[in-house]
Amino acid sequence: MPEETKQTTPARLPPHDTRAEQSVLGAMMTSRDSLEQVIRTIGTRAVERNPFFLASHATIYAAAAELYAEGEVVDSLTVRNRLERKGELDTVGGDAYLIELTGAVAGHEGVGAHCAIILDKYVGREAIRIGEDLQEGLSRGRVDTLTLLEAKGEELLTLRTAGQRKAHILSMTEALETASARLNAQSSAPGIYGITSGLSDLDAYTDGWQKSDLIILAARPSQGKTALAIHETLAAALNRSPVGFFSLEMSAFSLVVRMLANLSEIDSKLINKLRFEQDEFTRFYEAVDQLEALPIYIDETPAITPMEFRSKATEMVRRYGVELLVVDYLQLMQCGVRQPSRDREVGFITGSLKAVAKELDVPVIALSQLNRGIESRGGAKGEEKQAARPQLSDLRESGNIEQDADVVLFPWNPNPVSGQNFGKLGEPYKLIVAKQRNGEANVMVDVRFVKCLSKFISGALI
Repeated sequence: MPEETKQTTPARLPPHDTRAEQSVLGAMMTSRDSLEQVIRTIGTRAVERNPFFLASHATIYAAAAELYAEGEVVDSLTVRNRLERKGELDTVGGDAYLIELTGAVAGHEGVGAHCAIILDKYVGREAIRIGEDLQEGLSRGRVDTLTLLEAKGEELLTLRTAGQRKAHILSMTEALETASARLNAQSSAPGIYGITSGLSDLDAYTDGWQKSDLIILAARPSQGKTALAIHETLAAALNRSPVGFFSLEMSAFSLVVRMLANLSEIDSKLINKLRFEQDEFTRFYEAVDQLEALPIYIDETPAITPMEFRSKATEMVRRYGVELLVVDYLQLMQCGVRQPSRDREVGFITGSLKAVAKELDVPVIALSQLNRGIESRGGAKGEEKQAARPQLSDLRESGNIEQDADVVLFPWNPNPVSGQNFGKLGEPYKLIVAKQRNGEANVMVDVRFVKCLSKFISGALI
């Protein structure tokens, strides 16, 4: 048998267009209009894999985007100073290369087309990477084939949206048409217009959770944040509104147990041990069948970044028609972008959550911690026996939480009684609507919290 001849082919570079990248970077540093067009097309946030092919270009773009996000002037000098301060000036080619870029502008009128070229090449590189990952995974055989295909298929579906940013400029005619359609829908709705919280007294103030709103649900640990989120998730799903639940702290197993307790009205401790009376077995299996049929989708990725959240939320909305997103909880999210302080990190995260709510046109409920200081603060004058009432200044780590939120809700136990068992009647709680951008704020709603069932009930304990 003749010896097989081994042919070698020169290595091919991944898809890229260096001139388009140079032209876009030069345009950003020489024209404010071009800068803003690039930002609208590519965005200010860093992406997991930067759309620029050359690492030096990615670094220069990141510096310019940071300056823009901070409201600073963006030109060759300010970009140079930012790179120097970060110790990156020499790695991108120094002053000489920045000057070269400002002279490489092919024409400001073509900057949009050049951005499209960069994004097209980026999508091509990512498609190749996904294909190579798929080939390697299948060759090694270390991962179940269907699991690998599903994971890479989701990446490809997400990749389809890369570079497709909506135009946000509307004429007054278009804005009025949109507003008129929504007002007509709201006026003709038989009940509330938004997605129900499962608490009629709360819905009476909010008209349900509204599209594109960011709702912050905040409390100290063990005050019922997750239980309230579970209750609202089940209420929405039972009302045929699909829900995406991002659980950064609790496992899917723990969530399911709590949901079964809520639906079956069986103590979650008993469910964990499967120790029931005969009638409870019937209720338990009925709850299992009921829960299985509900459109609830759980993601238990820990330390998720805003970029990952956006990608997965987009997929949930596209594939499953999700109408409500829940995040438990935002302080466990990782920023994914270097920030000078934790306050800025949390601000970046809440801004990203609000952006996703607007982009996907769904309400996002984000759970949040309150500062420890509330525990040392006494009740208001004349309320010495009460626990301190939460207020907006108690939101932990960032004033941006209050700024970005459309609604801020505090579950509050004003008179905690140690050792008292309220049973299924529920412990008296208040839900404080501390902020509501489009409605009445600083109102309190009476509810009862049944902790063992992760259930809230409208109305005071009589």
